[in-house]
Parts: sequence; C-alpha cells; structure tokens
Amino acid sequence: GMAKTSGREGYQVTVTPRGADMRQSFRGGFGIGGGGSNGGRVRPDGAFETAALPPGSYTLRVVLLAQGPPVTVAQTNVELGDTPLDNVVLYAGAPLEISGQIRTDAASQVNLASTRISLDRSGTAIGPPPVAVKPDGSFTIRRVGRDLFPVNVIAPPGTYVKSITVGGQDVSLTGLDLTAADAVAPMEIVLGTKPATVNGQVKEAASGVVWLVGPNPNARLVAQINDRGGFSLGGLASGEYRAVALETAEMVGEMDAENQSKVQGKFEKVRVAEGENVTVTLTLVTQKDLESAN
Repeated sequence: GMAKTSGREGYQVTVTPRGADMRQSFRGGFGIGGGGSNGGRVRPDGAFETAALPPGSYTLRVVLLAQGPPVTVAQTNVELGDTPLDNVVLYAGAPLEISGQIRTDAASQVNLASTRISLDRSGTAIGPPPVAVKPDGSFTIRRVGRDLFPVNVIAPPGTYVKSITVGGQDVSLTGLDLTAADAVAPMEIVLGTKPATVNGQVKEAASGVVWLVGPNPNARLVAQINDRGGFSLGGLASGEYRAVALETAEMVGEMDAENQSKVQGKFEKVRVAEGENVTVTLTLVTQKDLESAN
C-alpha cells in the first residue's frame, strides 16, 4: 500500500484486527522512512507492505511518532481474503486541534481551577494528554488523532457534566468520532449545578464498593462502603442507573455482561432527577457469588 504523508520520517503503519487493542498490533507494522521494525519493506516513496496475515477484518493506521506522543493521522478498515490486497492508500493529514468552552447552566460562577479534559485512551485509540481549563472556561486540546474518543471531564465539586456538544451533536455518550475528520468544530461543555446523589446501606457489609451503572458507558461511578455499611455517591446527572454492591474494588473490572447476568438479582434500579437525593438498600455480591454461579 501507500501512505501519503506530509513527510516520510517518524511515521509507522500498524495493522490490528478490527476493534482490537492497538497494543496488540501484528508484527507487520512498519516504520515509513525509518526501516521496518520487523523487517518490512518500506520504500522512500512511502509504500509499505505488511507481513502475511490470515483472512479477516483489519484496521490499518498511520501513526506519527515524531514531534510528540504517538498520534493516529489516518486509518482505514480492510477485508483480507485468501489473496494479497494491493494498492491500499492512506491519506495522512496533520494532527487535529480542538478548541472549546465550558459554561454552567446557571448564572453562578464556578471555580474551574481543578477541571481537566481528556480524550480517553481506549484500547483502539491513542489520545492526547489531559488539558487544564483557563479561568474563563476556554481550553485547547492539541495533537489529536483521527479516531473515536470518549470525552472525559473532571468537573469541579458540586457540578456534573450535563452535555458535551461538537458541531451541534451531543457526544457525551457516543464519543467523538474523528476517524475521517479534516477539522473539528468547537466543543462546548455544559456543567449542571444541581447534581443528584445516591446513598444508602449495604446489608451485612463493612467494606467494599458500590458500583453505579448509568447511561454513560465511559463513566466510572464507584463509592466506598464504610465500616457501618453506608455509602454515598454524588455529582450525578439525572437519569436511570443500576446499583450493585461488590466485595472488592477489583470486582468492578470483572463485571462484564456475563458476570452481571449471574448476579442481576442483586442490582437495584435507581432513577434520580436533577438535584435529587435518593436512598437505596443493597445486598453485597461476593467473589464466591460469581464463582458459584458458574
């Protein structure tokens, strides 16, 4: 194939199964102009050739390694059959830049000194480092790649993220899709000033965590259970959640769809309105509960 870039130095072409973690790149990602890291043939004109791959769906990415952290500057999906795929062309532009503004849904002033914004590094994306917000609410995210990014906002105390819009589209739940972007419209983040709270009691528990599963799949909503079995989780947007108490914090990472289905009877549905304080009683899920459900 051919990677058409603004230069030849500092680029790499990687190949991953479609949807896979980029860190699991095949031994077929080869540097452009710098020699293939696994012996691939890379010509000065930007042509590349991967190692032999089994049939399947793959993502090819051009990653810029020079002048800063790695950033994806082009990508395309391909289907491989039993015969080689020739003449794949990737057009690699410069890294993108996002400017934006944070405001609140009320006239009151909010101290934004602790606010940070990041395009989360998911398994399939390379994101830039988190950025701080200026006192006037403005921010700029530089060296942004062409990929799909969840947008994460560390909001000031007493607020929550109400919406994140880019080009008139709310991306707070879907993530920001820049896979084919030439430029990015300004980002507007609205902070709500009347967050909801879920608190309550976990039966026969003196430690562990309560995990709240809400409408935002990228949010990690976890509260510690105190030695009296109580918990409180604030800063929530209005909406419907499912709450479950877990024996250890490590179990949150184990709660995939399969494990959730094993203990679905111990999840409690919780609906909160803006500014509402809701109380719920939970039953602890232990590691033994998951193992015995197998």
